Amino acid sequence: MKKSLSIPPCPDPSSYILVQTREGTFWRRKRGLGPKGVQLNNSFRISAEGMGLTAPAAKNIVNKLKPYLQNLATGRITVRISGNLRKQYNRNGKIDYTYLKGLDLQPDHPLEQLLSAPPIVQTSNEGLIIKLPVHRNTISKSNDLITDYFAEVIFISGNCSDSECLVVQSKKSEVYQLNFEGHGECSFSFPLVKHPWIAVLKVSCRRNGILSVSPGDYGMKIIAVG
Repeated sequence: MKKSLSIPPCPDPSSYILVQTREGTFWRRKRGLGPKGVQLNNSFRISAEGMGLTAPAAKNIVNKLKPYLQNLATGRITVRISGNLRKQYNRNGKIDYTYLKGLDLQPDHPLEQLLSAPPIVQTSNEGLIIKLPVHRNTISKSNDLITDYFAEVIFISGNCSDSECLVVQSKKSEVYQLNFEGHGECSFSFPLVKHPWIAVLKVSCRRNGILSVSPGDYGMKIIAVG
């Protein structure tokens, strides 16, 4: 025969909830109604504060990137950027771009899936230099309709918490045929600035001179931060 549970009288139905455990059943005061109210631990408080700051900052970054996101499937890009900004905020209470490095803007179509030749990133007193080897196998062909491609680097600098402070520069390579013979290289350079910055590499494929409408024919990734 199943043993019945003994439930003690409820002190106040508006302030208590019934809790059942292996050790017994008891009434617990609802959280926040005790003499001290709800007590948040320090890490939770910092994370909650960070969310309120990084979400608008991420939106500012995405707004600057919007002109370059046509035909891409970026998903919840603002949420992912905000989460990476918050990682740094949780560490030292500051927002910077440290954890954005390596972030693919198309999670289902990572840059490495399209680009078989990895970019070379160099920073020095001269500035930021990004080199992309160009040869017959630079692009991993996603379909037989692709005929050519080009690369582009978007350089965003400034305080992402203030949209007016963000400055965008971009440079494009020439267009390369998919059957390019020999070995070459396209190079991008930007002077380094005192403000925080990110460099985004985008590769776009075309079909007979027309940009592809398939997200799989694009790759876009944050490859350097500073």
